[in-house]
Amino acid sequence: MQKMLSALTVGIGLVLMAGKIYADSEPGAIPLLLVVLGAGWHLIARVQARPRRR
Repeated sequence: MQKMLSALTVGIGLVLMAGKIYADSEPGAIPLLLVVLGAGWHLIARVQARPRRR
């Protein structure tokens, strides 16, 4: 569930960024923040879901 929500956050950020670039020729802070936070969240969720081998 965490991976899906983080991927959705990244997707929303990318769509907002594309629209903002098209309209204003600059990406904007909120879409960039969504992409960075979503990617970090996705990375953390993947690391936590990985089975530990010992």
